[in-house]
Amino acid sequence: MGNGLLEFFRRLWRRGGGSIGLTGEYDLFELGAGAADLYARELAFWTVVNCISSALCKCEFKTYRNGVEVKGEEYWRWNYQPNINEGAKEFLSRLVARLYDSGEALVIRHKSSNTGAEQYFLADSYIRSTDNVFIPDVYEQVQVRTLTFDRSVSSTDALVFRYGNERLRLLINGLGEGLQSLLKYTMETYQRSRGTRGVFKYSTIPLVGESRERFNKLIGGEIKAWLKAESGALPLGDGQDWVEMAAKTYNMETTRDIRALIDDMLDITARAFLVPAGLIRGNVTGTEGVMEMFLTFCIEPLAGLLATEINRKIYGRGVLTGNYIKLDTTRIRHVDILDSARSVYQLIAAGFSINDIRRIVGESELDEDWADEHFITKNYESIRKTLEETE
Repeated sequence: MGNGLLEFFRRLWRRGGGSIGLTGEYDLFELGAGAADLYARELAFWTVVNCISSALCKCEFKTYRNGVEVKGEEYWRWNYQPNINEGAKEFLSRLVARLYDSGEALVIRHKSSNTGAEQYFLADSYIRSTDNVFIPDVYEQVQVRTLTFDRSVSSTDALVFRYGNERLRLLINGLGEGLQSLLKYTMETYQRSRGTRGVFKYSTIPLVGESRERFNKLIGGEIKAWLKAESGALPLGDGQDWVEMAAKTYNMETTRDIRALIDDMLDITARAFLVPAGLIRGNVTGTEGVMEMFLTFCIEPLAGLLATEINRKIYGRGVLTGNYIKLDTTRIRHVDILDSARSVYQLIAAGFSINDIRRIVGESELDEDWADEHFITKNYESIRKTLEETE
């Protein structure tokens, strides 16, 4: 929680006599300015996380048996329906959000007693009850939505995804502390520039009695209420006068400063996640290089993290004989088939089949034998054959 918002609630606690109460007068803008840094951090954090999860959801989970691509139950679960109530994209988005927000995501493997089909559920809360490096971790009180499992879950029967930097959230908040005071100050400056200012003139101050009470009421309430009102009148007595000062000093520079500070927070967060800031802001300049960085340093390591945990828990040592799953990150890029015509020609010349190319560009495969044949240009020839002809 930001220091500004935290300090506000501390003052609220003190005014309430040790409890959060609604007595006294509170400036709502004080709350808004204090919470502004918290909102900025949350906006930046979830903007970056949503960008990552949206990209990852475009990947295809490919499954292999004996080194040959197949489409079976595991393919169905990861690409279409991990459980009866969720689609694969929704499930994966929540998994990525939980992984980055908490540093760990626990996926329970549950086999239905009726159908025997296995389903995957993302745990909403749980308690790790063991901390011994020589035995599997055990999770208790595992809750999914409103259901709490009545059994403990071993890590050998679950998928446990852990992000490398589990304290990333704290690091981002720490880096944002310096921007917090600047953001709060800028918002307060903007608010003051929009307000009305003046000088209240009076001849004497009543010291005691009813006249002093009326004077205090005028200073503490009526003038403040009159300044905030859309229209109204200010009753003044003898020897009292109100002189309005210069016009409002509002200008667009202050609002641009506020946006610049929020953009700075977005840049800091994106850098922490190894996401190019230009991608988050929607800059189109140098898109190709930005996408390369995004895939290389952010998406592919995350895809590898997911695939590794799935492979070691689902396939085990079967990966050594060609039984495994992998995420195809090539689908993240948008492919314009007309712009890619030259590249397509070169891929076919290098031995890719027609159906290989159609999968890459997002088209359906052809149910023809010739579409799976592999071609290669005659301009290429093996060195071995060349040496044999010269002997």
